[in-house]
Amino acid sequence: MGDAYDVRTINLWMFNMVFCTIAVSFTAGAVAERIKLIPRLIYSAFFCGIIYPIFAHWLWADGWLARLPFGSGGKDFSGSSIVHMVGGAVALAGAWALGPRRGRYGPDGKVNSFAEHNMLFGIVGTIILQFGWFGFNPGATLSGTDLRMSVICVNTFLASCSGAVTMFLFSLFYDGKANVRMTCDATVAGMAAITCSCAWIAPWAAIIVGVVAAFSYMGMRAFVRSTLRIDDPLSSVAIHLAPGAWGVLALGIFADGTYGGVSGVITGQFGQLLAQLITAASAFIWAFGVGCAVMFILKYTIGLRVPPEVEEVGVDSYFLSHECYPKGE
Repeated sequence: MGDAYDVRTINLWMFNMVFCTIAVSFTAGAVAERIKLIPRLIYSAFFCGIIYPIFAHWLWADGWLARLPFGSGGKDFSGSSIVHMVGGAVALAGAWALGPRRGRYGPDGKVNSFAEHNMLFGIVGTIILQFGWFGFNPGATLSGTDLRMSVICVNTFLASCSGAVTMFLFSLFYDGKANVRMTCDATVAGMAAITCSCAWIAPWAAIIVGVVAAFSYMGMRAFVRSTLRIDDPLSSVAIHLAPGAWGVLALGIFADGTYGGVSGVITGQFGQLLAQLITAASAFIWAFGVGCAVMFILKYTIGLRVPPEVEEVGVDSYFLSHECYPKGE
């Protein structure tokens, strides 16, 4: 293995490999129930081999974004741009190229809602994600002895909880009933947002990051569904793209200079915010642009979408050797 047979190199490789698999999974949620298997494998390979590693190199391998002559250069501690914005932007491209599920939009243009598959699984999955984030963000220190992990853990917890509470209360007072599905989504949105700045801001700022993340999720969800009329079954774009972008910018606002000398607007330094703005714009332009190219090439060559009859019965029975829900004899 040559120079790669080194503990730090292997550590960084494993770190990025896991993050990459997380980022590519966002697209799976946006194209669920209607995509062919082979195109899905192809775009996944392209994402993991080209889209993710190139952008990650720009920030985490002393690339051009890390060297921006503003503030401390582009910063992203654990992936609000590299994981969440990049994954969310490709998810947007995939859902756009694929088109909405049958029955998603009525003849009058009304957005028809589909019942959640299993809210219990959704809640349990959210709790598992929240627990896993305590490895996701502190692990970005790449050091088991960096005591800044305590701040990172607290910020991650506060952002996720503030996102959840904001959505819970908003839906309760706006609709008269608490929306559990959207509360789960906002929990993840809060974590997606704090991922960039978790090491560089104070806990009080993490609460603000989570609150704004919940509203950015709500706004993006409505924009994608009703204005763009793009069908995203798991709200992958709303959960990851918009809160991820906010999280990147939040670093430039709330970084207080107590870790690594990264300072934002609250310390009177505006250069970092400019660097973060360039980083966020670059993440979207790169991932969405290349993602659209890949998705539309697949669409007009081998095709992306399953036939209507397959969509009706479910893609599990069409592509797999068994059904997710056997009908029995």
